[in-house]
Amino acid sequence: MSFKENLLKKINIDRTAQKVLNSIGPVGGDLKIDKQRMRSLLEIAAYEFRHVRDLHLYIQTHGPGTGRILVLDNDLAIYNTSIEDVAMRKSPTVKEMISIKNAIRILNDKDVVVSKNFWIIKIPKE
Repeated sequence: MSFKENLLKKINIDRTAQKVLNSIGPVGGDLKIDKQRMRSLLEIAAYEFRHVRDLHLYIQTHGPGTGRILVLDNDLAIYNTSIEDVAMRKSPTVKEMISIKNAIRILNDKDVVVSKNFWIIKIPKE
């Protein structure tokens, strides 16, 4: 690619990132994230899409079993754990909620969350 094409691509990415940043609201609020633009940013950043349970996951693998996993919802959290663990924490089944150990893991995800909300926009751009 020529310098001009690279520059135009970067400008387009920056504009898209700014529009996504403007659409981010509080987790329980009325403002919803612009998922279509966020998907396009994640495609540029080479995240792999997977649909698990009712979750839209974008995965950047670092080895067998684990990697950086972004859940596309208003929370926009990046997890550093397995896909099964993220699915249990974000969309648990009744069987998983019965276990005390799992209930504690579902309620407290600070041990696996790398970052949340608008800081994520900075990560795919790098």
